[in-house]
Amino acid sequence: MKSKGILILYSESAQLDYLRLSELCARLAEKHLGVPSTVVKLEPKQKNFRTFRYPNGELEGTEWNNIGRYSAYELSPYDETILLDCDYIVQSDTLANYFGCDHDFVCHNRSWDVTGNDVFRHDRYMTQNWFEMRWATVVYFKKSEHARRLFNVWRMVYENYAYYATLFGFNKAPFRNDFAMSIAHQIYALHVRSF
Repeated sequence: MKSKGILILYSESAQLDYLRLSELCARLAEKHLGVPSTVVKLEPKQKNFRTFRYPNGELEGTEWNNIGRYSAYELSPYDETILLDCDYIVQSDTLANYFGCDHDFVCHNRSWDVTGNDVFRHDRYMTQNWFEMRWATVVYFKKSEHARRLFNVWRMVYENYAYYATLFGFNKAPFRNDFAMSIAHQIYALHVRSF
């Protein structure tokens, strides 16, 4: 019988308690999906920062260390894994439908803004190159050769992020997992089709 579970990666932040967020995410995922979870603390190789805009227009900057998701393949103890952002709140059993699917790697290519402000309208495509954005918020993968290779490409994109930022015309800071995974997905899809 294949093992199934949730993997949540987090890094410490001076302003936000990502450990507590990860623990909450894990409890809710276990409750609604009926599988165990594993929470892993990452030590980021670099610091990342993000600016949040409040509805009144006020801006607030915060440390936001989300680097290292490309290592999820090695870190997962499960045959089938759902990798979740530590601030993703599971409220139903919908994600359980991924387990046992025919694909080795699944991620979303669309996002919705629950506030109705349509803040993701510019993120449907990856910059001016018009290939679809892939979202790293929720990722399903199996321990397979295809998934391992895709994660390796994701790591390679991270290690060469400044180059890809110049190539595809986006800012090299802050690092965005969504951009890195989108590029990795595109590279890997082209590689697989070339054989």
